[in-house]
Amino acid sequence: MSSQLTGASEMIAIHNALRREYGSMPLLVKSVADDDSVRAEVVADHIALMSTFMELHHSGEDDLLWPLLRERSADQAAVAAAERDHSALAEQAGVVADLTEAWRNDPGASNRAALHVELISFERALLHHLAHEETEVLPLLEASVTEDEFAALRSYVRDGLTPDQRSIILGVFLDDSDAASAVKVLSTLDADELGDFENEGEPAYRAYRARLLGP
Repeated sequence: MSSQLTGASEMIAIHNALRREYGSMPLLVKSVADDDSVRAEVVADHIALMSTFMELHHSGEDDLLWPLLRERSADQAAVAAAERDHSALAEQAGVVADLTEAWRNDPGASNRAALHVELISFERALLHHLAHEETEVLPLLEASVTEDEFAALRSYVRDGLTPDQRSIILGVFLDDSDAASAVKVLSTLDADELGDFENEGEPAYRAYRARLLGP
């Protein structure tokens, strides 16, 4: 494999980050004490940020990649299944968002339990979708989509995030990647972006992660 991050390897890195972050969310929520509004706010902010990122990634696939596969691939069933997954996940993410805001506003035991259960259900659905994409859709993308077309998805997601959100998401990627993959993720940044992340973004992310994980 090239020393640079390919579209396919970037997709795997994104999926791994989603697996880790959504896998940790139920326990993060469960660990918050009744009526601890400060801690609930921190965890709720993380859930909201990861949802924003996931939804941008999925809408970018829907808008930019799936149309290419419909034109270029004979396997239309795999693409249709991915689209259905995205629609179902978006609906369930709306439920998670509503429960997250209810818990943020009233972080008692009942709201915490409802959010905890829904996050477990959401993670299960997300894992099923990611596995399908990797086994059924990613080979089609590798055969049909150019690196420039993959890069358009990266730009789409970046443009949908604020600078502060981009720093946090980049930090999440680096934390959730092995060393070789982290180097490849950083290779997608130009010199100015890399400098900004090293000087400002990474320290901001470290502070964010420390708040999220708690004492």
